[in-house]
Amino acid sequence: MRLRIPVLLGILVLAPVAATPVVDAQTQASEPTAITECRTITESGRYVVTQTLSREELSDDPCLRVQASDVVLDGRGHTIEVPRLATPVSVGVEDRRLSNVTVRNLSADNYYEASAIAVDGVDGVTVRNVTLSDNRVGLSVVDSTAVRIESSGFYGAGGFGATTTPSGYGVALSNTTDTVIVDNRFARFTRGTAVSVDHGAANTTVANNSIRGCVECDESLEFEWHGGGADAGTAVEVTWSTGTTVVNNSISYHADGVVVGGDATDTVVRRNRITRTRNGVLVATTGPTDTGDTDRRTLVANNTLRTNAVGLRAASTHVPLVVRHNVIAGNDVGLSLPEVSICPPDAGGTERTTVSRNAIVNSTLWAVNNERAATLNATDNYWGTASGPSSANDTDAPFTDPVTGTLADGQGSAVSESPTTAGESNVHFDPWLNESVAEAGAP
Repeated sequence: MRLRIPVLLGILVLAPVAATPVVDAQTQASEPTAITECRTITESGRYVVTQTLSREELSDDPCLRVQASDVVLDGRGHTIEVPRLATPVSVGVEDRRLSNVTVRNLSADNYYEASAIAVDGVDGVTVRNVTLSDNRVGLSVVDSTAVRIESSGFYGAGGFGATTTPSGYGVALSNTTDTVIVDNRFARFTRGTAVSVDHGAANTTVANNSIRGCVECDESLEFEWHGGGADAGTAVEVTWSTGTTVVNNSISYHADGVVVGGDATDTVVRRNRITRTRNGVLVATTGPTDTGDTDRRTLVANNTLRTNAVGLRAASTHVPLVVRHNVIAGNDVGLSLPEVSICPPDAGGTERTTVSRNAIVNSTLWAVNNERAATLNATDNYWGTASGPSSANDTDAPFTDPVTGTLADGQGSAVSESPTTAGESNVHFDPWLNESVAEAGAP
């Protein structure tokens, strides 16, 4: 049925009306709301913290709760102080998703039992210029999309071994999509993980961050290539996730620089500088290998892995592992393929690993130490001299290439011997490059 609206024709007489201050009203509407105490934000708008916020009563309720979309929360450099079991800032609400929220310019310290900032169920969230120190988790983001974390400082509690402070995380992602973590500083996560990309996270970029574990340490801190020495936490850990890119980061003084584990797939570790770690890059993925998806892989490329106990440790891989165009220099061991201790026997993925067009030079012990019977494909690498690789110190040296029979009797860094065939290497090294990777035309 059509709705008919009657039209009244007549003469409209306007009574004198005072002028409405339109400009002033708009200006007033655009002014931020001042926050002077803990509160819940339920309406869109801009909010500014005007003083340090504190709450003395014991409660696990967050101090600031953002439960509305289209919100900018600006701390203006102030600190939020609440009991340690509480979360200073939470963004999210149980009965619906939020969108377009920004949290910036605030600090929160010493929350050993909670996240300093917790984001859950938000589409489009930016965290900028925050300083979060000595927390169980600095920033946790769960079930959210289009996340940007930038220009912030995340600091762990520091220390080694058993301490009174718990291990912690700087940034922890779970079930997120399209996240960018860029231009941040992470330090002192010697008993935890600076950046954790985990449990269903997809399309994450970790770029241009400075990540240093032990701040007070110097070159005297040493790690043992076989796993001994101090435990100094992890810089970036990528597990149970897809499409993660770790690029252009400076990483140092951690036990592990970048860890790719769980069933992580389509992970790219590129153009990072990783120094003074036990493992510059550790790949230890597990999962089904016969999915038929040939596009899945882990790529480690164009990195500088220098002065580590191990430049790259490939413990296991369920997808193709491609290692190329890296400078792997001055490590005790350039590449390590430890003996596989998990089932099935091919879980180590030696046959799925390709190492090519790298400069693997100046290794103290081995350029490549392969502890498995399976042969590693490592052709077209530069071993430090045009004469090619040498053999590890052994009575059976020099070893032969398992495919071509060429002797590893050069002046370059050493390759390992097969554990099953005396006098034969388990590294397919021939042919090799006669000049450094850069001179050979690597990007």
